Amino acid sequence: MADASGGSAPHSNAARSAVTQFARDEAGVTAIEYCMIASFISIMIVTGATGIGQTLLGFFQGVMSGFH
Repeated sequence: MADASGGSAPHSNAARSAVTQFARDEAGVTAIEYCMIASFISIMIVTGATGIGQTLLGFFQGVMSGFH
């Protein structure tokens, strides 16, 4: 952006600087990585618990059918 005299406007450099600084900032990257790891672990826990639950269900249904 240019001002009336043909020079660049001062806020243009400030905006460009802010965008550049935001693009180079890596502080949030670690939080995102931990979030992704926690999501993966929770998915694995749910998957494992579902598998164990299905196995136990089959076992107890077999036990119940033995009593009938």
